[in-house]
Amino acid sequence: MVLRTGLAALHRWVQIDSELSIKSAYYGELVRLEIVKPERFWIAMVIPALVQRFSDEVQVRDRAKAGFLAYQAVTALPRALLIEKPAYLLEEDTVRMLARMLHALLTTANAE
Repeated sequence: MVLRTGLAALHRWVQIDSELSIKSAYYGELVRLEIVKPERFWIAMVIPALVQRFSDEVQVRDRAKAGFLAYQAVTALPRALLIEKPAYLLEEDTVRMLARMLHALLTTANAE
């Protein structure tokens, strides 16, 4: 649900103001590269809440690393979609693919 809502919101932003949407995505990349100071909402609140909510299913040994990777996936991949493939934002299989990726990241005990 979080992925579907986020991707749909990005698509709406593109429809309303495509130039601002692209600039916002680039800003997000500057944050990721630590060129500007980030807002810590996702990494400080959302990802830990999801890991806690589904703690009985989370099998990964290093939860901090998994949380960091999940944060990067949830924030960086939608920006990449917005910049390079905006049509993918509303495609149902995009949400399923991202959700499967996150599920595998968090529920696979051994990365090998």
